[in-house]
Amino acid sequence: MKSAPQIHLSDVQAVYSGPEGRLWAMLMGEQIHFGGFRSSLDLAQRAGITVGWQGVDLCCCTGAGMRFLARFLNVARMTGVDATPAVLQLGRRRCADEGLADKTKAMPAQPACRPASSISCGAKMRGATSRTKRS
Repeated sequence: MKSAPQIHLSDVQAVYSGPEGRLWAMLMGEQIHFGGFRSSLDLAQRAGITVGWQGVDLCCCTGAGMRFLARFLNVARMTGVDATPAVLQLGRRRCADEGLADKTKAMPAQPACRPASSISCGAKMRGATSRTKRS
């Protein structure tokens, strides 16, 4: 794993909260990985995510992954966690605008979960979803 000790969480938050973050979102759209919708659906199916499941989306950004799973796979509940307040706020608004607020919750990363001094490549796993069966 590579480390970039000169890059701190506040640097990442500034990028995602500023014009660079908005430009990236405009260029990449909601699904910010290669393959877009089809790739997201394939990954969810391979993971066995089905109707009624619950999950956690780490580094959820604006909650695109949560909204995708709620809309297209009808998961029961998704909780998103991110360390950037600006993207969490935007994500909450998008979930509400799309009628998915009852199935999604976005919350800030707790200080104990945040990197102490630097960001390590590979430490952030966008869209990593854990799953649990609905009780």
